[in-house]
Amino acid sequence: RNVERLILQFDFQAQTLCCIQHGSRTSKHDFTEIASYQSEDGLRLIIQFVSQTEFELDADSQDEKNKMIRLLAEIQRKNQGLMGIMEEIEQDENSPSPSPTCTSEITKKGERTSMLETGTIQNGVHFLPLEEEMTNSVQIIKEGLLEKKGHSHAFLLWPKRHVRITEGEMSYFRPEDRENALNILPLTKSITHIKKVGELGIDIKIQGTSKSYSFRVPTNCEKADRDSWFQAIQNAIYAGSRK
Repeated sequence: RNVERLILQFDFQAQTLCCIQHGSRTSKHDFTEIASYQSEDGLRLIIQFVSQTEFELDADSQDEKNKMIRLLAEIQRKNQGLMGIMEEIEQDENSPSPSPTCTSEITKKGERTSMLETGTIQNGVHFLPLEEEMTNSVQIIKEGLLEKKGHSHAFLLWPKRHVRITEGEMSYFRPEDRENALNILPLTKSITHIKKVGELGIDIKIQGTSKSYSFRVPTNCEKADRDSWFQAIQNAIYAGSRK
């Protein structure tokens, strides 16, 4: 398989995602064209677009991959919020006789739409400002050991993972290395769906992907322990949706 190196450029001023190879831009996508993304343990990251095309990438490091995941999660969250706002505006505009209250509401939503389109991150292609904002506002809701179902050829295995739940985010690590997350899952009401499985399990699915992430409390735990984790994830989704 042919592998080529490229630069993935997140431009929050132009609201575009570009691929640059050998100093030339080879592709360009508006942020609104990003439908979803998928990632697993390791460096692999897949970005999917509304046109059904996708980028399949391997980051240089786990840290760089996690930075890209956080940026993509922010873009996806804003895309979902923008879609919801536009749907509400369209419904209001199609109303046969809008009241003065509805007209005022449309004006407010229009202002908010403009804010979402412009974005609040004005740092070109730099990762650091968004990272600093997230680091400074991190509040750990719950952390501890869970078992995660393996992927691909390791799907029968349930290795232990140190899981950390914060507002709008769930990250998991190898137990011996709690500094470098293996993966980060976004937790927001518009794109994250969770359900209980059996007595000990929790499934997490990200909207726009066919992949689910399965976790369970260790077998020496009880249903109440699973329920505590489930509640913590729900709290993180609620907190993430308010951002």
